[in-house]
Amino acid sequence: MKVIEKIYNGIAAFTDWIKTGSKWLIVIIIAIVFYDVFMRYVLNKPTAWAWSLTYMIGACLYAMGFAYNWLHDGNTRVDILYQRFSPKVKLWIDLVFSFLFAIPIIAIVTWLLGMDTVFAFKIHQVDDQSYWKPITWPYKAGVTVGFVFLFIQIIATFLKDVMALIAGGRKP
Repeated sequence: MKVIEKIYNGIAAFTDWIKTGSKWLIVIIIAIVFYDVFMRYVLNKPTAWAWSLTYMIGACLYAMGFAYNWLHDGNTRVDILYQRFSPKVKLWIDLVFSFLFAIPIIAIVTWLLGMDTVFAFKIHQVDDQSYWKPITWPYKAGVTVGFVFLFIQIIATFLKDVMALIAGGRKP
């Protein structure tokens, strides 16, 4: 049990580190939007690249935040019923839903995102939303990496919950 606890704590620390690093993406997005607004409305010279870059970085930011959200149990659930259950029943519910839904769905989505990233890289896919036409594989890779982190966090939380259930419903 100590080994799984150490693995979980290591993954949790890594997830927190990713959150700390990826929050700087917000600063980059703000700087890009500020620059674009300044160029467009003050100098009357709109940029061709700001919109594409903003949504690409934003997609990576969201994807990087999913694992942090899972780590701190920020998911939406119907707490009207859930809060009334004992800690042991809550663990069972979390384990069953993680095993039946979260793990397989996120595994499939991560696989599909990875395949899409590889495809975009192979064909040099570009984004047609602006006439700048940036390549898409870098941001697709960022989103895929975010989902890989989410998948790892789900597995770690699942193992921690199994250990908690073995310990009688107490958190390890």
